Amino acid sequence: MVMSTSARNSVWVSREITRAERKRKRIFPLLLSGEPLLQFEATQYQDVTDGSLPSPKFADSVASALGIVLRGLGSDLLDVVARYRESGVLILGRFTAEREPVLHAMRDSLRQRGFIPVLFDFALPPHRDLHETLLLFSLAVRFIIADLTDPRSIPQELGMILPVARVPVRPIIKKGHEPFAMFSDFMRYPWLIPPLAYTDQDELIAKIDSIVVQAAEDTYQKLHSGN
Repeated sequence: MVMSTSARNSVWVSREITRAERKRKRIFPLLLSGEPLLQFEATQYQDVTDGSLPSPKFADSVASALGIVLRGLGSDLLDVVARYRESGVLILGRFTAEREPVLHAMRDSLRQRGFIPVLFDFALPPHRDLHETLLLFSLAVRFIIADLTDPRSIPQELGMILPVARVPVRPIIKKGHEPFAMFSDFMRYPWLIPPLAYTDQDELIAKIDSIVVQAAEDTYQKLHSGN
């Protein structure tokens, strides 16, 4: 839990904390800015307001809760990657006022189904460019969802990912929109699924199992069966 001034004022952060507590999930708080949240004032938290990284002790506590050992890495690191490959989902899209709620709704719906979805809307890590970061996530997830509705960086992102990562990519697009001009060139990659056109957010979420997850899973099985 990254505590900050923005987090304090976020309705979604409050909801996510409540959900985690209800499910009896262990929470590891980090104080990034401002004051600690009320829920964690009596909890030991890591202060990183000076911009420092969390201490090795904090990292080891998180790793221990996940059942792994960070020191020594080796097979432990491979095990972490393998676990994430089983349930990780990368979501690409444009974070405008219109499109962001749809991406968040997909993320929340996938979480409820046991996946670990990541929205690619965060700042790049130091010394890593867009290309490196995209490939890092693309190679470590089970499948990718790409929102083609009103795209900006999606053509560039898919151009980076598809030639390298043999990972199912499930494009979605709202009815009334058309894929960008060069999209047809990408269809030569067997792991790119034909775009799914949907009417509205409610339809997309209601059918997410059959038209998103199952299509990606079918493609994943084909890629790994040799067919």
